[in-house]
Amino acid sequence: MYKNNFLAKSILCRSPLTGDYGRAEDDCCFYSMLLSHEQIQHIANLARLDLNDSELKKYGEQLSGILAFIDQLKEVDTEDTEPTAQVTGMENIFRADEVIDWNKNEIQAALKLAPELEGEQIKVKRIL
Repeated sequence: MYKNNFLAKSILCRSPLTGDYGRAEDDCCFYSMLLSHEQIQHIANLARLDLNDSELKKYGEQLSGILAFIDQLKEVDTEDTEPTAQVTGMENIFRADEVIDWNKNEIQAALKLAPELEGEQIKVKRIL
């Protein structure tokens, strides 16, 4: 059933009968992670997808494979791994906003250059 599925071939899954792990290509199946037809239909409805029965079966198998892979990742020992949000080493280059007070003459000179005013504010066209 999963012989041609790349995802299934690349992950280990647990046999529901023995509890042993094996590769999907070794006829190990995802029955312990297989989602029901109703669960797949519910997920499709949440995503506003109108799927027929063959699509539900196809995507159900793929989603079950993904969940099995996530289940496999849960077993990785991360005890000594430091949490990280990104790994590129890039840092935020934005500067903090600073309010600079203008004197009254500078404010009046800037307002005189505006094509349209509303009170003491420059009125601009809507952009949205």
